[in-house]
Amino acid sequence: MHDSETSLPTQHNETLKARKVFKELEALFPDMILVHSNHGSMLYRRGKKHGIPNYMLRDYNEVLGVGDGWRWFPDYKFKMNNGQWLFMTHGMKKNGLALAKEMGMCVIQGHYHTTFEINYTSSPLSLNWNMAVGCLIDDHSLAFAYNKVNSARVILGCGIIINGQPKLLPMVLEKGGRWNGLVN
Repeated sequence: MHDSETSLPTQHNETLKARKVFKELEALFPDMILVHSNHGSMLYRRGKKHGIPNYMLRDYNEVLGVGDGWRWFPDYKFKMNNGQWLFMTHGMKKNGLALAKEMGMCVIQGHYHTTFEINYTSSPLSLNWNMAVGCLIDDHSLAFAYNKVNSARVILGCGIIINGQPKLLPMVLEKGGRWNGLVN
C-alpha cells in the first residue's frame, strides 16, 4: 500500500514475469504449505479498500499460475518429527521469543526484513525456539524504494529445520548486492 514508483512495470507485467518464476519453483516443490503475508494478500487488501468482496477475487494459485499442490493458510501449525509443535506465521509479533512463549511451541516467522535470528525459551515442560528468517527482497528494487529512508538493511536468507533443530542459511551477496548462488 506504499506509493508506487512511477518507473515500475505495471502490476500485470510483474505478475506475468512472476508466473514464470513460480512455475520453476512449483517444479522443485510441487506440494507446498504457504502462509499468507502482507505482500501476498495485496490483491485482497486492495479489493477490500475498493469494496470488492474476497469471494469475487481469484485465489492465489490461479493468479500465480500454480496447481493445487500449493496450499495457503493464514497461519499453520504442525507436529515436527521430534514430537514438538511448530507455529508458522508471516509476522505476528516483532518479539518472536515472546510469541513462542505465548504459543507454547516453536515459531517461525518472516515479515521483519532486518531480523535474522534464532532464540530459545524454556519452561519446566519444554525447550522452544523462535526463528526469524529475514526476507528475500532485492534491496535495490524500485518496488522496495520506500525503505531507503531506513538505515537498517534487509537480511537475505532462509531457514531450515532438521530433526526439530532450526538453522539459518544466510545468502552470500556479491558486490552490488546480488546473490552469488551460495548459502552458508
